[in-house]
Order: sequence, then structure tokens, then C-alpha cells
Amino acid sequence: GQRKDGSSFPMDLSVGEAKEDGESIFVGIIHDLTERERGERAVHEGAERLRAVVDTAVDGVILIDAQGTVLMFNPACERLFGYTAAEVTGNNVKMLMPPPFQEEHDGYLGNYHRTGERKIIGSGREVKGRRKNGTVFPMDLSVGEAKQDGQSIFVGIIHDLSERKKTEEQL
Repeated sequence: GQRKDGSSFPMDLSVGEAKEDGESIFVGIIHDLTERERGERAVHEGAERLRAVVDTAVDGVILIDAQGTVLMFNPACERLFGYTAAEVTGNNVKMLMPPPFQEEHDGYLGNYHRTGERKIIGSGREVKGRRKNGTVFPMDLSVGEAKQDGQSIFVGIIHDLSERKKTEEQL
């Protein structure tokens, strides 16, 4: 739409037609979308900033849903595990775990959903990861939980402990 002062604005326009004395008359309803678009832009910019933080993080950041399906796998995870994000996203996170943890993971998630008993969620601990080439390495894993559309999602922050372990062994 264009205002009297010449400035333009985004709008929704609904037009209806009616007959009066055999003549068509039209009714227009205008809804100014300026605030909605401003809000959408702010949300988009916030999402872009968050994506920039995750993509440039030195440590791995992985996001999974309540069933263990990987939703996000940042570039640090790609370097750490040797998989591309496309190879991991949509698959169960247990593909990044060595046995016996791989077999136990789905049961752990199911038990958490049934009982609320946490083993790692809300804290961090040292665990083992498995790279694409099959090698196993020590890592510090911190897991946080959030809700999205009423469902749990889990954010894992992964720090490779390989160099520290190697140094400890040498000492």
C-alpha cells in the first residue's frame, strides 16, 4: 500500500463484492502487515545469529529429537566424527557411539521419557564416541533439554578429549 506521504507498507487486501440496486459495489479491507513483517525479520535475524554461533563453535554441537534422531550436526562435529551433516542428519544418534552404548541408547531415552530418570541430561560426563572410520575416542559430552512444540529436544556439546588423554598418559 502507499500512504498519503508517499511511503509504502506491506498489507493484506481482501475485496468483497455486493449488489445494490443492480449495481456492483466493492468493499476492501486493508490490514497493515508492517509489525508482523518486522517481527518475522527479527526472528529470522535471531535464527541467523544462532546459526552463526553454532556453525563457528570450536566444539561439536548436535541437536536430537525425543526419539534420538539427529536434527542438526555442526561443522565441528563433521571434523570430529568424519561424517558430513547430510550423512548424520535424519539418522539415530547412536551411529556415533561404540558398542555397548550404541545398543543401550534407545533404551536410555525411553526410560528417561517414562521415568524422568537422568543419567547425563542436564549435566556432562566423559563418554566414548565412534568416528566414521570406526575409531573410538574419549569426549566430554554435556546434554541439555528444551521443549519445542511440546516435545523434548536435546542439545549435546561435544569436546574431544583425545589430546588431553594422550598428554595424561605421557605424564
